[in-house]
Amino acid sequence: MELGSRLKEARQAKGLSQEEIESSTKIQQKYLQAMEDNNFEFLPGKFYTRAFIREYASAVGLDPEEVMNEHENELPAVDERSAAVYPRSKKTEVRAAAGSGSSRSTSRILPAVITGVLVVLIAFIVYFFTQQITTTDETNPADEGPQDEVVISEDKNGKQDDKKASDDEASEASGDLENGSSGEDTGEPTTEVELEQEGSGDFPEHTYNVKGASDKKVKVELSGTAYLEAAASEDGEGLIDPIPYSEEESPLEIDVSGKDQLYLKTGNAAVTKVTVDGEQLEFPAEVSTQKLLINFN
Repeated sequence: MELGSRLKEARQAKGLSQEEIESSTKIQQKYLQAMEDNNFEFLPGKFYTRAFIREYASAVGLDPEEVMNEHENELPAVDERSAAVYPRSKKTEVRAAAGSGSSRSTSRILPAVITGVLVVLIAFIVYFFTQQITTTDETNPADEGPQDEVVISEDKNGKQDDKKASDDEASEASGDLENGSSGEDTGEPTTEVELEQEGSGDFPEHTYNVKGASDKKVKVELSGTAYLEAAASEDGEGLIDPIPYSEEESPLEIDVSGKDQLYLKTGNAAVTKVTVDGEQLEFPAEVSTQKLLINFN
């Protein structure tokens, strides 16, 4: 039996129409019909042919890898080296963007801290020398008779009091600086992940709410090969190529800055791990193809 006939028979056995397959896989109906007719030359590129067949097989309950192996002679050859160029370069750009963002953040914070320390130090030095000049002016008239000796004694005590007050103020200034620094450390936001709705069926879609994410980047790690899609929403702008990705191309970092949602689909949930700020978003179902709709609050 040809590959196209096998896919069509499996779809009919599931009681599914081409429209339903199109809705679940996002593959246009004209390409579904071409696959059922074994007309693979009609599909958009040799590499996408294999990706579409895997997705169709998964949608109708067949093992994608088994189908690909059994019908390898019916499929067009593909140069995997050229197909892997985009994902790797995309990942490099994302990591470079993350590194430059971290450097910019550090370069903004460090001058502010140094400036604050210098201001406190200069204020302390000015105050100390002002007290020294005032004390010297008060002790100069102390040259005549016993009464002047009493004045000198009082000035000496006053100097000690002034020095103690100066030391106390310096301690308070240092304490304020330390408290200010520790206050900044304890004010860091924490990321909260909540599974709002768990999907069901052959292609479940699960809804997550993510609150307090300081770095709006979604990391996807693979321990095998999986077909992936990522978009700003279910029908929105694509953020990666909708193709199979290998373990060697893992991890992928998807930048969702300025976006309120991320739609993520995997054709092999068992080898796919998704995290936001180190918090993992689970795939609750036990089927291969699963989808996540992530809302950022």
